[in-house]
Amino acid sequence: MSSTEGTRIPREEYEAQVVATRFPPGTRRADLAGFRGWNFPVICRLGSRYVMRIIWDHTVKQYRVALIEPAAEKDPVSAHDNHVFKDGYLCLGTRYAHSFEYVYSQAIMWATGYSIMKATGKFPFNFNQ
Repeated sequence: MSSTEGTRIPREEYEAQVVATRFPPGTRRADLAGFRGWNFPVICRLGSRYVMRIIWDHTVKQYRVALIEPAAEKDPVSAHDNHVFKDGYLCLGTRYAHSFEYVYSQAIMWATGYSIMKATGKFPFNFNQ
């Protein structure tokens, strides 16, 4: 259950409302391996295009985002090099991972950081700071 304007509504209904009003056109419901989520397109500030998936991971009770397209750079020294965990989910920090909108906004920021990292070899910021 999520809260909106003081009223508790089911998570899926809340997410659908947020997607309809705040996510880009082309966002679609995506179910995979027991997780319901949303695939959404991103064009970062540098013009790079990405497709990501945001899910509610009930096993850890937080939202998580995976990079769908293009594939992430392989074999970083650690998840902090490119901010992608080995399971394909983005390293966005966990402080507000219970917030659908917050995790979505962090994913948008990640796209620009990742594009800068691909050009310079260094991710420009840390989500845990």
